[in-house]
Parts: sequence; structure tokens; C-alpha cells
Amino acid sequence: MPPIFTSTSFTPEASKNLLNVPYTRDRLGFDYARFEQMRPDGHARHSGIPHPYAHAKLVKLITDNWGELSFLTQNQHSAIRPILVRDGRIFASEYPQEITNEQSWESSMSRNADFHLRLDIRNFFPSIYTHSLNWVPYGVDAGKAGLTNKSHPAAKHFSNDLDKVARLGNRNQTIGLVVGPGSSNLLAEYLLSSVDNALEDIFGDRFRRHVDDYEFFAKSREDADKFQRQLEIELRKFELYLNPLKTKLTPLSEPIEPAWKVKASALHLGEQMSVRALKAYWDAILLDYREHRQQVALRWAMGSILKAASESEALHWSISFLIDQIRHFPYLTPYLKVTLPEEVVLSQKDLECLENVFLDRFDFLYSDSRLWILTVLGLKGAISEDVISTIVSKGDPVT
Repeated sequence: MPPIFTSTSFTPEASKNLLNVPYTRDRLGFDYARFEQMRPDGHARHSGIPHPYAHAKLVKLITDNWGELSFLTQNQHSAIRPILVRDGRIFASEYPQEITNEQSWESSMSRNADFHLRLDIRNFFPSIYTHSLNWVPYGVDAGKAGLTNKSHPAAKHFSNDLDKVARLGNRNQTIGLVVGPGSSNLLAEYLLSSVDNALEDIFGDRFRRHVDDYEFFAKSREDADKFQRQLEIELRKFELYLNPLKTKLTPLSEPIEPAWKVKASALHLGEQMSVRALKAYWDAILLDYREHRQQVALRWAMGSILKAASESEALHWSISFLIDQIRHFPYLTPYLKVTLPEEVVLSQKDLECLENVFLDRFDFLYSDSRLWILTVLGLKGAISEDVISTIVSKGDPVT
């Protein structure tokens, strides 16, 4: 999403002021602003911007009970676990320094393994049962007992309040967390920490989790089956299930990376690349894309081109080339971030091209693509009456 949608200004002071407002809607809960983002596989990810008051209550609850959550910063199995930062934020989901080099972990784990297993939780954030947050510290049976027995320790634990406040931003629904806010990532880490602990007791350090994606190095097919079965058992306790379409077992005698990435990596982009070489690289990836149709390949390739061009005299060409390709592949629009600095000047033809994409393809663009194009046109002073009237007539609220 464009930088205007960051929550940097949502400070503790802002949260406190919001919570002083005498709202009486807690029983009904609040809706959130919905929008769609293009996933790397080409499908839509439904995301949301939470109501500020509901989010303030959640942030305050997390702040007041950080002692109950801080153990998440030590979860060695989570590759994107929360870390404490010094700029005023409570947490930030980043790659911690000690496991930034995933290559070293993979190298270590693969030495005594024959297979690599990759697993994905189906429809993860929309499927989270908020009551299950109260099952993390006490287990399923005790957590459920706390729902009906108010004298039970589970009923008085912080996680019970976490369940209630997490629902506030989603119309008090017990199913689903708003996709997008960092607070949702934190709650997901809290929930899956219980699963990670159970797996660690059996499989030690042979698995990693990237939010809702697990990977495991197995000594045999039977070992891989055992891990998958145990993961299914642990997830089912929280009403979560694996996506069978994304389960992939790869012999370590073959590349772990998908074929498109192996081919793309082999086409090395070095420093001081010429425009002709960069264009040839794109065409090679494009030819391969025609066979496998994996949009992530083109997104990865465009990122590589922009990075290589930033270190050569082809920078201006690469930006114009990006804008040209957005018409055909709108999921490349997040790369318009390279045009945001004031010193980057776009030609009139570049701006006209972006405007034409916005007007001609508006109904076929997802919210994030619309927002990126609109942000660039706005910062470059190029929002026309046609753009304004299209936004008003189409009624996309986030745009």
C-alpha cells in the first residue's frame, strides 16, 4: 500500500485521545474499510483498515499486557516474529537479525535430510476463531471452560480480553481477523506459538514458519508424513486446516525453488547493465511466464531490473518501462514506490500512460493498484478532472 496508509502517526497519545471519546458501540462492534490487494499468484487478497477507535482499544490492551506477549520475540521457529523497536512502536514484524540468513538454517537442516516439505494454512486470517486465543495459555478444554465458568482462571486471563477486543474491529464476529494491521499479525503469532511449541517437542528445530507457511526438512517420506499429520492435529485444535493444493514435498536431489526462479536466478543481472541487456532479461522471463503463468515471476523480475537499473544509467528507462508494463500486468504497481521521491521526475508521457491505465482499466484493477497510480499522479500534480470523476462515479471508498 502507498505510504499514506501507514500507521506511523497512530501514536500512544493519539490512541489515548481516541479512547477518551464516549463511544457506546462496543456491543455492536465496528466495521472496517475493505479493499483488495493483488496476491503474487494473481488472485485477490481481501484486506482492511480497522476503525481507529477499535484499533486503539486493541493497541492499549496489547500495551498494558505486553508481559504476556513478549515471549513471542523469542520464538525461534517464526521467521517473521515480532521484535521490539526503539522508535516508539510496541512491536514490528520484521526478520530478526539472528535468523535473517535463512540460507544458513536451510543448509544446516538439509545436511541430514532427504526431503523438503512445504505446507500452508488454508484461508488463515479469515478462519481464525477468536475464542481460541483464550486456549493458548490453558489448552482447548480449559479455555472452553472459561467461556461458561466465569470463576475459571481462563475467564480472568488477559487472553479472554484479547478475544473480546479483537472482535470489536470486526463487527464482534468470532470468526476472522482483519487482514493488514500489524496487530493481526501479533495475534496470529500468539495463536500459532502454541502449535510451534507442540511441534518442537517432537521435531526440534527442523521446521520454520513464515506467518502461515510451514517448511520442514524430513529424513524420509514417512518422516514428512508424520510432520504433516502432527501439524494437522495441532491446527485442528484451533479450528484451522491445511491447504492441500499448496502442500509440496520436494526430494533434496532436486531444486527447492520453483523452476521459474531457478531459471531467473541463472540469468544474472550485474552492475552497469545496458538497457538492451535489461530488456533481454525481461523478455526471457516473459517467454518462460507464458508456460507456467505464475505472476510472481514477473514481479520478481521487475524488482531485479529496477534494482540493477538503480546502479546504472538506465534508471529513467527502467521507470518508464515499469509504467509501460503496468498496463499489461497491474500487479506490478507496488514498484511505483521508486517514483515517489521528489527528485524523481516523470515525463508527461509517463504520467499520461499512468492516467490512461487508471481510466481504461479501473474496473479491472484491485484497490492497491488504483491507489498506487493515484498516489503517483497526486504527488506529481497530475490528477485530472477525468480521474476525479471516475473515482466519484465508481464509488471505491478507499480510493
